Amino acid sequence: MDASLHQLQAGYRKSCGCLTRPALKDLIGQRFGKLVVTDYAGKENGMHHWKCLCDCGNETIVGQTLLLSGKTKSCGCMRSETARNHLKLAEGTSVRQLELNGKRRYSTNTSGHTGVYPQRKTGRWASQIVFKGRTYYLGAYEKSRMR
Repeated sequence: MDASLHQLQAGYRKSCGCLTRPALKDLIGQRFGKLVVTDYAGKENGMHHWKCLCDCGNETIVGQTLLLSGKTKSCGCMRSETARNHLKLAEGTSVRQLELNGKRRYSTNTSGHTGVYPQRKTGRWASQIVFKGRTYYLGAYEKSRMR
């Protein structure tokens, strides 16, 4: 890391950056979420890395700071489990996403409801829904019944 003479003299820089990195700690045998540290994997880009065995059987290498801060708790298997649990799929469509879209208010949508929009030619309110990647037209109405 480069440092100017002024930074060094004024005390803005005290090292090459090694003082800001956490020191190497012996984590072998310790558990972090689903990970158990099995061996030291070396230092890369100023961060100590550890070889870990996940409860699912996969082996992974994780940075010491990520383990100690709790930001990494598995090899990635927890992420896929969590995603599956939160999707709430119904025939290939994410019901959870539909629920979230219904709560959002878009500034370009004057009806305040996803899938409801005014038709320019007739002035009626039209509605549509996307299911399994296809758009289904539900009809047009004189006034919005959703308010």
